[in-house]
Order: sequence, then structure tokens, then C-alpha cells
Amino acid sequence: MNKFIVVWLLGLLAVATVAAKPKGRQWLIGTEYRNVERVAGPKHVTRGVSLAQYSVPSMPLTVSVLTVDLNTPGLSVETCLGANQIVGRETVTDMALRNTKPGHQVVAAVNGDFYMTKPKEEKGMPRSGQVSRDQLVENPVGRACLVIDDNNKACVDRVDWAGTITCADSTYRLHTVNMLRLEKENTGGNQTFLFTPSYGPVTYDCPAGLKMQISAASGAFNWMPTGTQDCVADTVYNADGTTMIPPGKAILWFQGTDTIHARALARAHKFSINFATTLRSNPKQAVAIKELVGGSDHIIMRGGELQDDWDARHPRTCAGINAKGDRLYLVVIDGRSKASTGVTLKEACGILKALGATDAVNLDGGGSSCMVVDGHVVNTPSDGHVRAVGNGLLIVKNR
Repeated sequence: MNKFIVVWLLGLLAVATVAAKPKGRQWLIGTEYRNVERVAGPKHVTRGVSLAQYSVPSMPLTVSVLTVDLNTPGLSVETCLGANQIVGRETVTDMALRNTKPGHQVVAAVNGDFYMTKPKEEKGMPRSGQVSRDQLVENPVGRACLVIDDNNKACVDRVDWAGTITCADSTYRLHTVNMLRLEKENTGGNQTFLFTPSYGPVTYDCPAGLKMQISAASGAFNWMPTGTQDCVADTVYNADGTTMIPPGKAILWFQGTDTIHARALARAHKFSINFATTLRSNPKQAVAIKELVGGSDHIIMRGGELQDDWDARHPRTCAGINAKGDRLYLVVIDGRSKASTGVTLKEACGILKALGATDAVNLDGGGSSCMVVDGHVVNTPSDGHVRAVGNGLLIVKNR
């Protein structure tokens, strides 16, 4: 009799367990399993890239997903600047079109980082830093980023940066590259900025201090995220106003007591600029960063677990990766409409996890959220049109 009761109870437990499991295609979004309908795809975009679109009627939600196999030969993930300069803005569609050329076909793209909206000299500037094709475009400031290394492997981390200028036996701190001020830092106005041609054709409208035009000691500048660039001082002059940044040159702007360094560098004529870019999770391990795009300082998920929530529902653009770092999921979730409400980051985490991601970062969202495939916008931007943004993330087929 006792054996019969045990078997009967085990049978009930098995039935209850089956009943508790989601049936069909369901995603755990927030605290509830939601029925999911695949409304399009997966569509073959190019080798290693597919597009699928889903609907979650009970919320409702519309979700567009690009899945990218980073092991695919001839396929690359690249960042780009709006209007090809730090202080520029451009639509994702125009970025994709402008960066397509023979042997370099942009097959898909999404918007990138949050960007500055004021003052005018910084409008369009990405908030978290950027690396493009192994070149430091703008220094990271410790915010959450998607990183692609030289082995084409991806990771999500907070990224830190430090810069120094070395002359003879002296070393001075370089505060920022291309005008992205280090957040929460108070230097009392005593700081040194480096403008490269990535900033734009002219510098910031500098109110005071000294400027120095510099050249590479040999060949062309190579602004690696981690490395040393030998330089020579060309000219030193008062910093008032804007200054042209000639092709192949760069400009140092010294403020406050840092103007002492300008005079010392001019006397020495030759000096070195040193960059060190590290991942917050393992700062002692060297990493060769090929591409970096920042987000909202929210790491959504790490190791399959929710890290940061943002409990308001908005349109979202997210970048997720699998555990091996060789598969990238670019996800755009529409919002602010009756057709799609948008999601919190906890809800976005559930969607990314269901797709196969273990780590994810939140990129710019709201009216900036946009996905372009083969030159066409495939989601519904909440502004009713495609917004001009500070930078983008491109999927490129290289022939």
C-alpha cells in the first residue's frame, strides 16, 4: 500500500512538473511566461547573419533580432561615427549607405551609444567612448560597453582608460581624447585634452590656455587603444577659439596649470603619448580591442543572470553574446505605441536569454532604436522616423 501511495505521488509530481513547463514557443519575460509568435524569418541576410522578427501579443511587443556568427570568414562587426566625426549625427540608414563600398558591404546596422545633446560643441558625441578598426576614436570612461577583440571574440564589460604624456624623465596626465570629460572628475580646470581628426575639422571652442599642434615622430599617427605614440611639437599658441585640425596632425589643449607642460614639451620637442585601455573585470589582462561601442552604463546580463534593471518600459536596442563570445545578438524592441509597449531591462534580459545570450549590454534606446537590413529599416522607430544619432554598429560583408 505504501509503495502504491509513493508511486501515485510521484506520478502527480511528474504531471505537475510537465504542466508548469512552458508549452510551445514561450519566453520568460519579467515574471511571466509569454506566448511568442515568429512573424518573419529567420531570413538569410548573408553568410553568418540571419534576421528574425517576433510578436508577443499579450504585452504587446515587436522584437527584431539579428544573429551574427562571429566565426564566419569575411564577416566583420564595425563601429562608425555619425557624419564621420565625434560631434556629428547621422541616421543609421545613412551610416550603412555611406560605409558601403566595393568589397565592404554593410548588410545590417543598428544604432549605438547614447550621445551628448549639448553644448553644441559636443552635440552627437558618444557618451562611453569608441574604438574603430583598432583605433581609439574617443576614450572610454568606465561605462558598460560591447567589445570585439582582434580574434573576433566579443565580451560585455565596463571599460577603463588612462592616458599619459612622457617627456624625458617627466610624465604628465592626459585627461581625455576628443573632449569626452571623465565623469565625476573635478580637475579644477587643470587638464589636457587631445583632439585627433576624429573630432572633426576644427577643435572645441576653447576659452583659454595653450594649444599645441603635433605630428607623429615618424610615419602616420597610430592611436591604438593601448600603446605608445611618439610625437613632435610643431607650434604652440594661445588656445582662444577654435583651431583647424589639419589632416595627419593632432592638437593638444592645455588648461590651467597644465600650460606648464605645454612649454616643457615645446622645449623638449619630442615626447610620447601613452594609452592604456582595460576591462574592469580583469584589469591586469591585456586585451587587443578592435571595436568598442558603449551603452547606457547598464550591463543587462552577465553569466545568464540579470545585473542592472531600468524599470521603465521603453524601446530598446541591446547587444547580447553567447558564452563563447562567438555569437552576437543585436536586438531591437519597439515601444511607446499600442502595437509594442517597450520593455524594462529585466524584461529585455528574459528575451535575450531566450534567444541564447548569456551576457548583454543596453545601447541607446527610445527614439534612437533602429535596425537596418539591406538598406531598409525593419523595425518601427518610436519617433515615426529614423533619428540622427551619434554612432552605429555595422555588420559588414568583406569580399
